[in-house]
Amino acid sequence: MVKNCKDFKLVKSGDTCPAIISQYGITQAQLVSWNPAIKSDCTGLWAQYYICVRLIGNGVTTPTPIQTGMTKNCKTFRYVQGDDSCANIQTRFKITFQQLYSWNPAIGSKCEALWLKYYVCVAVL
Repeated sequence: MVKNCKDFKLVKSGDTCPAIISQYGITQAQLVSWNPAIKSDCTGLWAQYYICVRLIGNGVTTPTPIQTGMTKNCKTFRYVQGDDSCANIQTRFKITFQQLYSWNPAIGSKCEALWLKYYVCVAVL
């Protein structure tokens, strides 16, 4: 279970992943990400155990590593790899350089410090 869990649910006999997802307005990916023991097929959902159903903060788990100063309200991330550049990231995610830079100031005002193998924010809440 994640460390930044805000709300917990005691699983009862008869509870199912779809019912929990619907009740708490979360996705299956979030449920499994916050509670890895559940597994993607929900075979690890057991009665009389607590699960996390809401995180502290915006509910988005920020991957690592990131450059310093990334916006706190990011919802979508891009792992910078190979031939990535600011221009092709902008095109792929339909954002402007100003948006990319404002969400990721460490990349530099001319994109001179976009680091490979680090995540950048490409969409905000």
